[in-house]
Amino acid sequence: LDGTDKRVDSKLTTKQLRILKETVATWDGIPPVDKFIESDMTKEGKVVTFKFKYMTDDNKQCTVDYSLTIDKEKGVLKKHKFECIQLPEEDFDR
Repeated sequence: LDGTDKRVDSKLTTKQLRILKETVATWDGIPPVDKFIESDMTKEGKVVTFKFKYMTDDNKQCTVDYSLTIDKEKGVLKKHKFECIQLPEEDFDR
């Protein structure tokens, strides 16, 4: 980060998605990632925010906001919030 407050949006790389999958696995109460649906990253000043949706292996869809605030004195402050909903089973008989 160059210290400016300019906002930068970008898609996540395969490596970033792998790291996020490993990070999610360490959080209490959140189901593990089976497949990512959507993902993006925003940098604004000292804050990097990851927003992503993923599916679990039991058909739940989870939406996650994960932010990292980079502070030279305090280090990196991490915050996350998530919500998961159970999706209805698809009808394969049609």
